[in-house]
Amino acid sequence: MEREMQNKPCSRVLIGILVIGIAVFVFAFVSPKSAYADDTELSQLQAQIESTADDYDKATTRVAELQQQIQDNQNRIDEISGQLPAQRERSSDAVKALYLLQQEGYNMFQMILGSENIGDFLQRLDYVDCIQQHNVAQLQKLNNMKTELEDSQASLNEAEKQADLEADRASRALDQAKTARQEAQDRAVAEAAAQAAAAQAAAAQGTTAATSSDGGGVDSQNTASSVSADDTGGGVSGSVSADDVNWSSDKTAFVAEWTGRIDSYLSGSPLSGCGHLFAESAWDYGVDPRWSPAISCIESGKGAACFRSYNAWGWMGQSFGSWDEAIPAHVSYLARVYGGTLTYAAAAKYCPPGDSWYNAVLAQMNSI
Repeated sequence: MEREMQNKPCSRVLIGILVIGIAVFVFAFVSPKSAYADDTELSQLQAQIESTADDYDKATTRVAELQQQIQDNQNRIDEISGQLPAQRERSSDAVKALYLLQQEGYNMFQMILGSENIGDFLQRLDYVDCIQQHNVAQLQKLNNMKTELEDSQASLNEAEKQADLEADRASRALDQAKTARQEAQDRAVAEAAAQAAAAQAAAAQGTTAATSSDGGGVDSQNTASSVSADDTGGGVSGSVSADDVNWSSDKTAFVAEWTGRIDSYLSGSPLSGCGHLFAESAWDYGVDPRWSPAISCIESGKGAACFRSYNAWGWMGQSFGSWDEAIPAHVSYLARVYGGTLTYAAAAKYCPPGDSWYNAVLAQMNSI
């Protein structure tokens, strides 16, 4: 759980150790960050990650809409094509009927002469008019069907062109998304390795960055963690690997792979069944999909003892109405405040002094 570092009294005996500790702190928390150049570059990279996710989602959604439109048009074309032969036959009969009607002399003068009375005349007139309207309607129906068939085919052709353009756009967005996420991961992993090495070297000398008492870089929004602040854990136990998360697949494959793994990890907990949401959020924000679930385990037993409503991560001041709301918010927060994966600097900020919390979260990530 993110929290402020507790102030500890320092005796004169510890002054020398403290000085060394501060030096190691500077090395561990400042020097490794050079892998990112500066905060502006980090912000730009995160903005690119989120932008490519949005572009890819919009393009794939549009492709799906166009594919449905194409299918609807094709269904209508097939339906009209199936009806046309019979309608052509009816229209042909209508033409013949109209021709015969004209040839047999059903004109006004002849109907008057052939009628015995006015009632008979009106009846003949209605009959001829009915025949004529029916046959004309058959011809008009055929014409309408042909026009609709042509329009549906034109609409289908245009939708296919648009679908190809959107598919190409989605492909470009996916390539950009893969590149941005891979770059972010490589940088985060390089930073994590450098920080872990620095922390291990400091631990070997008996002076880890955890001895610092000024709380430098600690996020003051958050509260006490289940991992004791007094326990430095004797150094860190390794770092995340560049091969742990494969960003070369598309979003669908990525989410499918990690949904199953995270669901298995969360099985039987209040967060059970949230694997898809964790995985999708991880893709959208370019975050290691194991990170947020692992923190939930350390901070709340995977949601069993939440700090606040639907807050499984000890995230101070934050309450949510559902996991659907909470999970994307936390993954986004990790991306923008801590980067794409677990690092020693992130652990020291999330839960100072960091060693034990870092090791615990790393162990959980490795188990997913």
